[in-house]
Amino acid sequence: MKKFSLNLLLLVVCFILQTSIFAQAPNLFSYQAVVRNSSNQLLSNQAIGMKISILQNAANGIIVYSETHVPTTDANGLVSIPIGGGTLLNGNFGSINWGNGPYFVQSDIDIDGGTNYTITSTSQLLSVPYALYAQSSGTSTPGPQGPAGPAGPQGPQGPQGAPSSDNQNLSVSETGDTLFLLNGGFVIIPGISAANNGGGGSSNTVTDVQGNVYATVQIGTQRWMAENLRTTKFCNGEDIPQISNDNNWNTASTPGWCVYNADPTNDTLFGKLYNWYTVSDPRNACPCGWHVPTDVEFTTLTDFLGTESAAGGKMKTTGTLSGGDGLWSIANFGATNESGFTGLPGGGRASGAQF
Repeated sequence: MKKFSLNLLLLVVCFILQTSIFAQAPNLFSYQAVVRNSSNQLLSNQAIGMKISILQNAANGIIVYSETHVPTTDANGLVSIPIGGGTLLNGNFGSINWGNGPYFVQSDIDIDGGTNYTITSTSQLLSVPYALYAQSSGTSTPGPQGPAGPAGPQGPQGPQGAPSSDNQNLSVSETGDTLFLLNGGFVIIPGISAANNGGGGSSNTVTDVQGNVYATVQIGTQRWMAENLRTTKFCNGEDIPQISNDNNWNTASTPGWCVYNADPTNDTLFGKLYNWYTVSDPRNACPCGWHVPTDVEFTTLTDFLGTESAAGGKMKTTGTLSGGDGLWSIANFGATNESGFTGLPGGGRASGAQF
């Protein structure tokens, strides 16, 4: 019996756009897997059969879309396919309502290149459908505006306020750059932190609401955080709860964070891992003034670096655990870090709670 290994990596960094960019992103997203044989050796340069299905609400939920591919693994056993670009079996990829999730991707594999699928793997989709959903939101044609209603009667003038009763209970962020108002709003105080200039006092760093300072890097017309988030608070100062229990992570329907393998040293080196509900929360887990990038903004990045396949190597640290200055545990082919992004292997946590 042959063994199939599926590697999915979600890296969440925050982004601030420095110029106006208009681009049309393709209605598909990339999916990668590494295939190994029963001896745990890479299945290199071999055609395999794949059926990809999108399931709604649960790992065994309703199949809303399916397609087939016949890709060929590369020398490292890696296969890459564009979901939404295969041979259609069922459904319409462009009509999937990504806002009505959660959604899961199921891959069925025939390592001999046919349709006798003997290996199945299912994982929850996180940020990619959200990017597609953000791409399509707000594009519908508005209906005609109705006639204006009649003006109502003017009400009596209210009493004059007294300074002693107009006070609010205000709070200030830990870095002193944001004033939080009683009604949930906030005001960024100019000239103090990275929320105003991309820099915590420097154009090369940004500071979150807890005072964590992150390096940033300019890539083309965009400035990106060059480190993963470590915050436990949203931009407005409200807490992002920690979820350490495996079962709680698997069943959570609210924001949460954890540390890879529950090892505090990974928190220091790689930052925290956040679930879908944290990434999509309107309170914004990024430093104030920054945001999780859209699919269009990712496309601008990869276009600047050449191609999607070339961008990865230009953004990764070089070397492996056994050599060089990197931390990658397997062969780190193509890594040059030409962009200065210095991407680290921070890991991830699947919908079943496993790291």
